[in-house]
Amino acid sequence: MLLPTMNEKEISAEMMRDLGRLENTKDRLVHEYDKERRKHKIDRSSVYPKVYPVKTKAKNNWLIFMHKSLSQDKYRNCYDVALCNVVFYYDKYGLKAMRYIKETDLIEVFSGHLFKRYNERLQLNLSRPIDAVIRFFNTNGYLQHIMYEKNGTWKTMGICKEGITFGEFQNEEKWLVNKTFITKNMAFAKQIKIEKGLIEELEAEVMLGSMFENFNEAEYKMKKEVLSSIAG
Repeated sequence: MLLPTMNEKEISAEMMRDLGRLENTKDRLVHEYDKERRKHKIDRSSVYPKVYPVKTKAKNNWLIFMHKSLSQDKYRNCYDVALCNVVFYYDKYGLKAMRYIKETDLIEVFSGHLFKRYNERLQLNLSRPIDAVIRFFNTNGYLQHIMYEKNGTWKTMGICKEGITFGEFQNEEKWLVNKTFITKNMAFAKQIKIEKGLIEELEAEVMLGSMFENFNEAEYKMKKEVLSSIAG
């Protein structure tokens, strides 16, 4: 169980152990999601986001987010389901959410402060912090980050659909920590330029990706998902 007294190494180990235990549950929920789409005759072009709360035997609380893969124009079957697995708990600073990004082998961390600013700056008026978590990942589940060094620390900037996150990279535990959020109309000209550059870079990689000799289909699909989310 994730506890406020754990250090970063212990938190990472507990999270990854629990994530491995979720495999059968995720398979079941994917089929449940597919069945629901068919039962309610959801338009095949609809993203149709859903979230499934799961509490594991280790007493950790997970949110399993699902939607139609953004890289597919039409939903066909279970293979077109995109997943995002988020664990959350409370430490001494408040709510914290985390997820593992397989493609980069990083753990992405989201602070309670980020969700507070997200709620305030988009004027969502959500009364519970967990509702802000659900709203954020349903809408901004894909982020494209850059890292830059400042005063001996690796800082991060993440572009998502509704805005920009800022934080830092903790190399020892491979944590990418998102600490706060701003809307796009709050961004400085330099930040807007960086966002435009990241999107243009992604567009080029998606357009030319399959032409490269070392083409990786899973990586290509993820880049297409990210681009569809943040530029859509």
